Amino acid sequence: MSDAATAPHSPPPTPLSWRLGLGAAILLLGGTAYLLEPWIGVRGRALFGALAFILLVAAFSANLRAVKLANAPVWNRAAVSLILFILQLGYRTPVTPEMTRRSS
Repeated sequence: MSDAATAPHSPPPTPLSWRLGLGAAILLLGGTAYLLEPWIGVRGRALFGALAFILLVAAFSANLRAVKLANAPVWNRAAVSLILFILQLGYRTPVTPEMTRRSS
């Protein structure tokens, strides 16, 4: 017997239509978060962003059918860790003396 006959069958790669659908869902989530921002606030926007991040990873997955949903808690931990890292790092702009003179 040849090795090809005994090798396990791998599912085909993620179809282009699925990828385009996931991309459309990401854009829809972003647009919805933008439009609903006065009502959902920063935390709602963050939730929409976390969902969009998961969809983005799925859109670029080589074989979405091979992904095990049992790993979802790991994805969530990775996303939360990234969010917390970014929040802890922050975006601080150094203040120059010229900036302080302009504001006073």
